Amino acid sequence: MALRDGWFHTGDLGCLEDGYLRITGRKKELIITAGGKNIAPAYLEALLTADPLVAQAMVIGEGKKYLSALIVPDRDRLRAEIVAGQIPVASAAEAVAHPQVRALYQAAIAAGWPAFRTTSRSASSSSWIAASRSKQAS
Repeated sequence: MALRDGWFHTGDLGCLEDGYLRITGRKKELIITAGGKNIAPAYLEALLTADPLVAQAMVIGEGKKYLSALIVPDRDRLRAEIVAGQIPVASAAEAVAHPQVRALYQAAIAAGWPAFRTTSRSASSSSWIAASRSKQAS
């Protein structure tokens, strides 16, 4: 379990600045999955952040059967896509939960990395909303 004693243990190094956690690096540069595969998360994060809709990405999955990624939307690019697509949303939390916005991100991820398959677990509302709120606050 990644959450212990109120802290999210991801294998990343970070520091608290003005009440916000800033990721500064990794304890180690490889994730070893439950199946024993060694995966370089930095490479996958670079693939994800190559898309203009993605401001930040963090891949986790140490000891798990699968990898997960926390994706922080690029606020300005996403806003432009919402306006251009006339997607009816009233807040950032509503935007990141909207099916059309999720479809934008799933398409962007699939286009940038054809081997990546999104599932219903790949973008949980709580992760999207948490990422959105953290970007709003900054």
